[in-house]
Amino acid sequence: MPSNFTHNLWSFTLGLVPLLLIGCGNDQALVPVTGTVFLDSRPLANATVIFHPADGRPSIGKTDEMGDFELSYIREERGALIGKHTVSISTYQEADPDSENEAIRQGAPEVVPSRYNVRTTLTAEVVPGDTARFDFLLDSDEPRDVAQNNTSR
Repeated sequence: MPSNFTHNLWSFTLGLVPLLLIGCGNDQALVPVTGTVFLDSRPLANATVIFHPADGRPSIGKTDEMGDFELSYIREERGALIGKHTVSISTYQEADPDSENEAIRQGAPEVVPSRYNVRTTLTAEVVPGDTARFDFLLDSDEPRDVAQNNTSR
């Protein structure tokens, strides 16, 4: 018959295993994704870029002054899920008069045509590799093909 100590240790270990498995983080395959967004041949600053996979959580990034972005999946995890994504790009920011941030307090209008956000026609496929890069050339006038460049290393 096992000792009380052995029984308690065994019970503790069995109880700990599910908690460790839950805390092991993301079991989805992520690839770091970067890129640049241009609108009418100019870098698009302060735009939100969202990669929506068919299944799973989207990845989100914000463009800097040069139009460059890096996607985040969850908290500090960078990248996007491997697979096909619908991509939306938007500059709209709802005004929040209670915010301490002046830019958020005032909000921002949408300058990106709806065919790139609300009714997006953009797609991207993230393939296994060390990194992926997508450059989006948006046109505010007539619809045209959107050039995307995916380079995985």
